[in-house]
Amino acid sequence: MHGVRAAMRPLVQALEADAAGVYLAGDGGRLRFGGAFGVPRWLAERLADAPAPGVLARAHAHRRYRLFDPADAAFPEPRSTGHAVAVPLCADDERSVGALFVVTRSERGLPPAELRIVEAFGRLVASLVGAQRRVTDLELRLARIAAVAAGG
Repeated sequence: MHGVRAAMRPLVQALEADAAGVYLAGDGGRLRFGGAFGVPRWLAERLADAPAPGVLARAHAHRRYRLFDPADAAFPEPRSTGHAVAVPLCADDERSVGALFVVTRSERGLPPAELRIVEAFGRLVASLVGAQRRVTDLELRLARIAAVAAGG
């Protein structure tokens, strides 16, 4: 989770947001909390144990960003205020590998230019997630090949 925190920091700072984080799709497409910046450890642990909020699941499933009211969604915590967006993490093949969220207390909401920044950041994160998954798959294949070669 430390890597996700570090990756989210520049986005939070650039948008002067309160928090940003990701939920990644696992087996069966179920979203699981991957980490965040601006979210205290106790809350991150709670988010990791809970299902993904509906607005993030919808952004992931429909591959479209969703603006939402953090107070209405009680996300990332029940006392949240301000404005927020959930953005799908779409790989080059347009398959969603998760969802990114950004929460800001700004009274003006998220203007179109900032939404484009969040979407671009989401595409970058999706590319990184895809690359990491390919590396993990390759490592597993190489380990199987090594095991067969050692036993054969």
